[in-house]
Amino acid sequence: MLPFGLLRLFLDPFRSIHPRKLRERVLGWLGRPLSSGKPTCFVAPDLVRLGYAIRTTFSSLAALGIALWWELDSPQWACLTVWMIAQGSRGKSLGKAPWHLFGMVLGTIFAVALAATFPQQPLMFILGLAGLIGLFNFCATLMPGPASMTNYRMHGMRATGFTLSIISIEAIADPNHVFDIAMARATYITLGILLETVISSIFQFGLDARARKGLRTDTAASMTEAAALITDLIRRQTDLHKQTSEFLRKLAMSADQIEFAQKEMDRDHFTLGEHARAALASVMLAVTRARDLTVIITPSQEAHWPSAAARAQVLLQALPSALQSPERLSGLLAAFRDAAVAWRVDMTQALNSQMQALTENTPLAPASRLGPRDVEVLHGLQGIFLEMTNALEHYATLAAVPRPVIRRDRFRFAIRTYRDWRLARANGLRAFVPVLLAGGIWIATAWPSGDGFLMFVGVMCSLFPTLDRPAAITNTLMHGTMFASLVSMIIAFWIIPTLAPYEMLAGALTLPFIFGGLAMTSPTLIISGVAFNLFLPILIMPSNQGRLDEVIFFNTALPLLLAMFFSVWMYRLVLPTRPDIVCRVLRRDVLRDLHRYASHAYRTQALHIVGTGVSRMIRLLNVVAGHHDSVIEATLRGTLSSTSLLLGLERLHAAISTSVLPPRLQRALELVNARMADFTRQRGAHYGRTVRTISLAIRMFDKHEITEFNLSRRIEILVTLATLRMMSNELSQNRAFLDLNAPEDRRINEPSVSIVGS
Repeated sequence: MLPFGLLRLFLDPFRSIHPRKLRERVLGWLGRPLSSGKPTCFVAPDLVRLGYAIRTTFSSLAALGIALWWELDSPQWACLTVWMIAQGSRGKSLGKAPWHLFGMVLGTIFAVALAATFPQQPLMFILGLAGLIGLFNFCATLMPGPASMTNYRMHGMRATGFTLSIISIEAIADPNHVFDIAMARATYITLGILLETVISSIFQFGLDARARKGLRTDTAASMTEAAALITDLIRRQTDLHKQTSEFLRKLAMSADQIEFAQKEMDRDHFTLGEHARAALASVMLAVTRARDLTVIITPSQEAHWPSAAARAQVLLQALPSALQSPERLSGLLAAFRDAAVAWRVDMTQALNSQMQALTENTPLAPASRLGPRDVEVLHGLQGIFLEMTNALEHYATLAAVPRPVIRRDRFRFAIRTYRDWRLARANGLRAFVPVLLAGGIWIATAWPSGDGFLMFVGVMCSLFPTLDRPAAITNTLMHGTMFASLVSMIIAFWIIPTLAPYEMLAGALTLPFIFGGLAMTSPTLIISGVAFNLFLPILIMPSNQGRLDEVIFFNTALPLLLAMFFSVWMYRLVLPTRPDIVCRVLRRDVLRDLHRYASHAYRTQALHIVGTGVSRMIRLLNVVAGHHDSVIEATLRGTLSSTSLLLGLERLHAAISTSVLPPRLQRALELVNARMADFTRQRGAHYGRTVRTISLAIRMFDKHEITEFNLSRRIEILVTLATLRMMSNELSQNRAFLDLNAPEDRRINEPSVSIVGS
């Protein structure tokens, strides 16, 4: 079976281009998709997409013309840099350009040092090249932000490896001129960055006003969706974990895009992005607390909860319309504050009445009766509305501009980044091994075009290992490269030989570049469009000294295609990013965090706990790419559950540290923490003991709450009781994910058969 398995792995990248699917794919690209009545980006593009394609085409051709005018030896790199920098919005371009320039400078320095250190030692050179590219991917993984192509802090490290590959591999053949080669490549890249930045800025009008409007619109849309989700959670709609995880993912992605809107705004309005980010953070906490609240809501809730829930739903349903008007927004903000205060007053007055009636041994009026579960849920509801009030306050600042006072606004919202060191090591190794093997192939075969093959493998391993699905993205990139090879063959063999002036060459390249630019504006074709526009100038190789012939073309196209195929194959072979592996690693990290928090080894803010859980869910959702099965659902549910458990542990730590509770109850909470730290430590620990310990603690708190006559202590007991009930429910509902000894453990860790690994 081993030869057949290797053959299947070898041919795996070509499965998606089966001849039976070719007609449907071509029709989907050029006409109307068979499953949708909407035209694609090529048939009826809007003005924004068409403007982006035309503007970037003009910039790339201008960079190519200037490079030819200066008689540089490889002008295609200037054209390629423009397409690497160009983005759909001005903010994204401004965010990417300086990081690409940083990566170019750093990569140039390392390339000169590497080529000068090992001029006649090919093995050491290849080992150093692979090690540096792996190191850059390791550092890129630790950069703040998501693992996506729009994370331009990561792109800075990717550009470092890209520049290192294209300079050092060419310079190693002529180490005496390494400095000249490095300066030439740096000139191309700098020229492309400057031209794209200058030309794109010319076509931007009213950028500050449009950025502020877009920021308000996106923030309002997120808050509206959050209000609807919280309403459903308060109504205790069943099976909302999928909707909650998807919403938290969208919320995190919206927060990551705020920095690009900030770059488009004036300096006086820069803090508006900070307010928007703070508003989304409060919304994220409110949704998480609403999910925790659903655990302690019971169908037979006491008298005060139905009226409080009805009031909360009315206020949340009024939020979308209030966000459209400053007057209604101020009124709703006051209503949110009043509701939170009213629920606190209701709890205090009812508990005072109960304690007075118990002291005087008199019957309690039905209207003032408040059950323990009512206190718990009213406190949870108050926490939700306090977070939403905070979000509305930040949104009010965001919607109240322009105004003079905004110049004195110094608000900053600090972001804590979740860093996965294990993933960073895996990404570094995933880049190191392919480059090392490609260099070994070049040395072993003495292939004349092996340096080009190694260079393209280095480029692929610099750009894509940090993504969540590197094999799938590189596979799509290979399809775009095949199309670029076909188009470049037509241009190089039939069109360019008949053209002499640059103007005719630019005219011949305009239509293909616009075609590729439109593909880059489509979410489904963006990777293929990137490959087409990046590799088309490399395959054409425009030059002042001569024209491309068949031998040079095939000696360039063949290493490129083989490097693409080799990269896809290696991404599937070296530490593959498969859903079952991601689920297993995510589960291990969750249990490790639970052990650290329970054993007092680590303390942090609630927002960082939620942000870490959301980051993990985002990676899992990106890897599975919309394909869900029982394992994925269990992992998502368990990740949400672990976030609630970590928040619960933080509340228990706070209850212990304040010393408000009686010593007997504090010892019960310490025992709960000890049991939580024990069952997550290693296989063989007793999960059932942890659940029983929490149940006994709940029983103990229930008995003590009845006889407690101190108001502040009684409220603390009820709040802690709500946390314990939530933790008990989460442990009971997610044992398959959390218990290392559960019978379902084997099912959780088995590979998912319904999902094709990426």
